[in-house]
Amino acid sequence: MSCNRLFAMVLAALAITPVAVRAQTCDAPMSLFEGLPHHGTTCGQANSLPWIGTWSSPHPDYVATFTANAGLGGFFQLQTAFEAAYALLPSCDASAEPLRTGVTSPGGQEQIPLDGLTPGQYFIVITGRPESPETTCGTFQLTPFTTLPDPIYQDGFESGM
Repeated sequence: MSCNRLFAMVLAALAITPVAVRAQTCDAPMSLFEGLPHHGTTCGQANSLPWIGTWSSPHPDYVATFTANAGLGGFFQLQTAFEAAYALLPSCDASAEPLRTGVTSPGGQEQIPLDGLTPGQYFIVITGRPESPETTCGTFQLTPFTTLPDPIYQDGFESGM
């Protein structure tokens, strides 16, 4: 069997193999990095936060995290393909009062301002709008327009070199 034929068979097998959606929950949030757009979906995710502050959130949600340094400014830009809502939280639990919230329409975008955050870890939850049916889900792009600390350098990865 030639290498080309074997390679084609492997590609075909991968193409028909179902791919599971990786859960992005409070226990395992997606880390956001500077300047890199992040594409994700709430479809297939769990509803890890049925309440966000005072509003009901019965939809699947997607949880991302980032670390803020002193003097952080800028914003995240959220573009969605569904009736979405977001919350910027200081901790990832249902009792946390959101620092910022907003909604988007399909094809819409929203800026999530980061001014005034104290240094520490924060969470962005993307979910369906509260008034939308429970099955509401969809894709999104979240792009940081700010300077986020690089976790590799922040943890001293380069210190031994």
